[in-house]
Formats: sequence, C-alpha cells, structure tokens
Amino acid sequence: MKSRNTILAALISLIAPSIAFAQATGKVVLDDTFTSGVDSTTWLQVKQGGRLAGRTPQDQYYTPTANVTDSNGLHITLTREDTVDPKTSHKYEYTAGRIESKATYLYGVFSFTARLPRGKGYWPALWLRTPERDPFNGEIDTLEGFGSRPNCIMSTVHHCENGKHLGSKCAVIDLGRTCPCNAVDVDFPAGHDFTTDYHTFSTEWRADHITWFLDGKPYFTATEDIPHIPMRIILECHVGGTFDGPPTVDTPAKATLDISKVQVLL
Repeated sequence: MKSRNTILAALISLIAPSIAFAQATGKVVLDDTFTSGVDSTTWLQVKQGGRLAGRTPQDQYYTPTANVTDSNGLHITLTREDTVDPKTSHKYEYTAGRIESKATYLYGVFSFTARLPRGKGYWPALWLRTPERDPFNGEIDTLEGFGSRPNCIMSTVHHCENGKHLGSKCAVIDLGRTCPCNAVDVDFPAGHDFTTDYHTFSTEWRADHITWFLDGKPYFTATEDIPHIPMRIILECHVGGTFDGPPTVDTPAKATLDISKVQVLL
C-alpha cells in the first residue's frame, strides 16, 4: 500500500500543472500607477458639466486640472468653487475630475487601489460602463462610496439593453452599521474608515459571474444580470445626487479621491 506521503505527492503533481497554467494565462493589459501623469494614450480626461437633472442630479464641473498626479499616484480633486459651463452657461458649485479608459474590455479582473474622500455629498465611483451614452447598456460598479459614511461602500451590476433596465444585483459593506440596508458579511475590522487608508477594490467579471473583492477577499458574487458587452473604465467623483445627497455647510471645501494603482488582468 502506498504511503500517505506518496499519495499526497502524486495528487500535488496532478494539481500543480493546472495551477501553473491558470497563472500563466493571466495577462496584465493595464498596470498604471500615474506617477508619470495621466497617460493620454490610455486615458481621456473629461471636460464637461455633471448631470443637471434626472434621477441623480449632480453639481460638479469636470475639468482636467482636477486630476493631479505625483509620486503617490492620481488625486481626483474636489473643490468648492463656482465654475460656468461654457456650453450651457450653467454655474456649478464644485469642480471635480473624471478620466475614462480609451480601451474597452469584455471580461477580466479590474483592480483599483484607492483611498476615498470624506464629506457629505461626495460620491466617489470606480466603475465600468458601455461607451455609448444613449442608449444606456449597463454598468459594473466596483465601488461607490458615501462621503458621509466613510465605513460604507456599495458594489453593483446593472444589466441593460437598448436603454431598458433589465435587472441588477448589489452588495453593501457597512463596517460602521450606518447604511439603511442589509450588508454582506466581510472579514474586516468593524468601524474601519475607507477614507484613512488605501485599499484594493476589485471586480472579477466573467461570462457566467461577477465577484467583488476587498483587499483580495471575495465578499459577493452575482450569477445573474451579467453584461456581455465591452465596457470602459471610469474613475471619478460626483458631488450631490441621490446617492449621498447634497453637500452641507459642514462638507469640506476640498477633498480627494486618491488612486495609487489601476490594473486590468485578462
């Protein structure tokens, strides 16, 4: 009879090639730390007003000057300052930054190492959506943050076709027990503040599922409402809207969404 060690060694020899193959097929197609600036061959810096009406009216004017880079990465800066949109003559009370990937992706692992801004009305978002503005054909939110609830984040997938919303799945991590919704269980210290430290927020998007991760730990998987259409990455921070409500007099006049790395693995 073979010893237990012999059997174990045989099993490992069978499994190891599969593991090596899985690792070898992973291809890094984007690995950006922004330490040399916002690469114009990779990213489009948006210059336009935010949404004025509809379900999520917002109060930010996107300008490339709000996308600041240094040796620590990208800092999407929110500033309370009146700015008039030259196209519409509408006056916005805040400036903010937004960049979009020029490439689109169909499936993959999308990771963002970031520190979120604090302040009522600030709405950071790290997400993917279809390039077409109209009709809207879906989105995958790796993260949406609540400026007034620094212990809370939300992850969502929206399945849409030709502008029609067909379904969605979402999960909330609430380490401060402050969000008015059911939260998923996650192995993380209660009360932790996402505005004080950098964390890696990831989405694994496959044809049959989407799984969300916090610092490499999975916390939610959706097997329905999966989009099957190429999407581009969007990094931005809204002001106002229905997600965290409008800013108040206590909202800091300046804040940043700090991003030290964006990686895409196919």
